[in-house]
Amino acid sequence: MDSSVPTAQELGGYFLATQHSLTRRWVDDAFRLNLLVERCAEDVLMATDLEFAASRARRFAPGPLFVRLR
Repeated sequence: MDSSVPTAQELGGYFLATQHSLTRRWVDDAFRLNLLVERCAEDVLMATDLEFAASRARRFAPGPLFVRLR
């Protein structure tokens, strides 16, 4: 993995640290961190696997309808 790209665990930790103190009381930090790590895993994959990123870009690229609406 490219060392300049944080891991999903690191990203989850960054996001957890920025959570508002009020909402941090709603869910245990360990549970919340696991949820954040799961959500960050695909972002890290797209940043480190160009084939996967290209596949996602093709799948979600706007189609002809979008072009006609401009």
